[in-house]
Amino acid sequence: EGQRLRTVADNLNYDPGPSGAAGAESTELDLALVEVGVQCSLEQMLEVGMFHADPHPGNLLRTKDKKLCYLDFGMVGELDEKTRQSLIRATLHLVNREYAPLAQDFIDLGLLPTGSDKD
Repeated sequence: EGQRLRTVADNLNYDPGPSGAAGAESTELDLALVEVGVQCSLEQMLEVGMFHADPHPGNLLRTKDKKLCYLDFGMVGELDEKTRQSLIRATLHLVNREYAPLAQDFIDLGLLPTGSDKD
């Protein structure tokens, strides 16, 4: 039991009314939970090699105790070890702003064709 997380579109059209502080607090909490969801997704993929393949706002709840709850595990993906390792390298290169190796990671992952200009 809980509330669905709001989307960006929901927040753009949101009218807080006279009690705007409660709406702002809810939006801040949702944004914090999105950060938790990103961290959870990275851990699922990079550490375990599995991931929730459909994490849209309808499948994410903010529980009464202000935690993130994933719903609907009908679409779950699994990464092979080579892809998992390539994603780990790509994530590290992205975080460290090492763009030339990141381009090679994208080639290794099949996101760019072999022989792509890495400059």
